[in-house]
Amino acid sequence: MKSSVLLRNIISITYYCMILFWIILLGIFIYSIFGDEESAIQLFKNSEYLKITSKAALITTLGYSLISFAFWIYLFRMIRNLMDSLTSKSIFTNFQISSFKIIGQLLIFLSILDTIFSFIFDFISKNHFRIKFDFLEFWLIIALGLFFIFISQIFHKAKALREENELTV
Repeated sequence: MKSSVLLRNIISITYYCMILFWIILLGIFIYSIFGDEESAIQLFKNSEYLKITSKAALITTLGYSLISFAFWIYLFRMIRNLMDSLTSKSIFTNFQISSFKIIGQLLIFLSILDTIFSFIFDFISKNHFRIKFDFLEFWLIIALGLFFIFISQIFHKAKALREENELTV
């Protein structure tokens, strides 16, 4: 049980840090729209990864980042709720089955969405096509998403077997 408490704490810390980062990102987004966009652009002008030189690119990047982070925050919230449910007395519930499935689908969706956005952003900012599939950032997350969906199917079968067993007894 100590490992489940440790995992829950790590997920909670990550969840709250992501919320804090999202709030900061929202502040930068609002500042870049209503405030001085030149100073907001200066934040990202010298960055290695993001070479933002226009207000449109800044707003697009920050807008996408806000949406993407909102999905990641929701994903971590679902994982926290699933951890709470798994450590409770009941197991193989409909909530757990659907949570595993939704978490897997969200992981796959976010991985594909991030790759597409990275491709579009590289094309717009650097004026060339570049398709990259980093093992850790794409294929591993896709495999993890499929694993969560697989666990959902196992829980669904286990629930059916448990219900059948309860009817037999």
